[in-house]
Amino acid sequence: MTAGRWVFGALFTIVGVVLGVFIAGESDSVIQYSFYAAGTLIVGLSLLAPAVIPPLVRAVSWPVRSTAIGMLVRQGALTAVRRTASTAAPVLVTVGFAVLVTGMVETNVGANGLRRAAAVQAQWVLAPQDTPGLTDAAVSAAGGSSTLPTTVYTGDRPFSAIGVAGKSKADVIAGDLQDLRGGQTMAVAEWTARERGWRVGTAAPVVFEDGRSLRLTVVAVLKKAPADILLTRQTVRDHDPSALTEPVYLPTLTAVPADTGAVIEKVTDRMAGIEEHEDELVWVFVLILVGLSVGYSAISIANTLLMATANRTTDLRTLRLSGATTGQVLRTVALESTLVVAIGALLGIAVAVTALVGITTGLTNMIGMTVSMILPWPIIGAVIGICLLLAVAVSVIPARTALQPPRP
Repeated sequence: MTAGRWVFGALFTIVGVVLGVFIAGESDSVIQYSFYAAGTLIVGLSLLAPAVIPPLVRAVSWPVRSTAIGMLVRQGALTAVRRTASTAAPVLVTVGFAVLVTGMVETNVGANGLRRAAAVQAQWVLAPQDTPGLTDAAVSAAGGSSTLPTTVYTGDRPFSAIGVAGKSKADVIAGDLQDLRGGQTMAVAEWTARERGWRVGTAAPVVFEDGRSLRLTVVAVLKKAPADILLTRQTVRDHDPSALTEPVYLPTLTAVPADTGAVIEKVTDRMAGIEEHEDELVWVFVLILVGLSVGYSAISIANTLLMATANRTTDLRTLRLSGATTGQVLRTVALESTLVVAIGALLGIAVAVTALVGITTGLTNMIGMTVSMILPWPIIGAVIGICLLLAVAVSVIPARTALQPPRP
């Protein structure tokens, strides 16, 4: 390796690791910096490939080291490190992107579930039945705690807000939720206060859905809050008349008149249904995105391995003339492609997991609960399998053609 590759490879790798650590302290740009971290790590590992790949080749080829074909493949990969690195690079990018995107979505879904469950401390829920929202009559009949969702704007971006009636279950870090009354006060989540630099007593301009702007005073900072900003229910109703009442959570089972357009369900059943519906919509988009990326990367994988095989025609014929059968030569080519895919997949997973560790830590700090990294292994396995099948096909088919005797 040249000094330039060592310097720039180490630089990009260090920057990628630093970005991965930096993600842990971010609350607003976690996704953005995760892609920065993954991208710089891919560049760094690609530059350091001649130093990184030999240990991986020895580790991955260890199970077949005692066979003749395994020894040949192992020594060939160690001798032609740059060729191995160039053919593993597109697999690295494909698997890394797939693991990062799918793992990020799964981890976010898990974090949202934790956040939603922490905000609901009840066994029963009053939900609308065949109506867009609950009527005031249904809310009055059921009692319990209900929220009125809306969106408010402050600074340069929107924030989720809910109007609450009664006592909230969120933990108070500073201030007093009893002071949340009237139309001039608000309670804010811990991550919102940290991002905006607010504290108890801060008066900040807030723009509502009706376009009116008011200066609201922060009366409490909350941990495990159900939204970015909490307002009184009447404040939300005054500025967003079209806001629909969210389900009412009940500590005990309560009878509700049949003509209110509402039904009582268990909280666990309600949450499971919501999460299942949200997952379906999100995963349709994610699978389309991953499918497109795999399709474009497949072209790169096929082109790279096809050229690599074409450039080795003389080597393959020499191996055949040395006494190896056509089947043995083709198995050697197939095993070489498998080795390349395995190395690229391992590096891709390592890159993605580094970024996902930062995302997981950042989400944990943001919502105040331990978030676990979730990797959808069936999808990851499918992506790796597609890369493997494609790599073997575009290597073995031209190799078989090259080994055929010339026609007279």
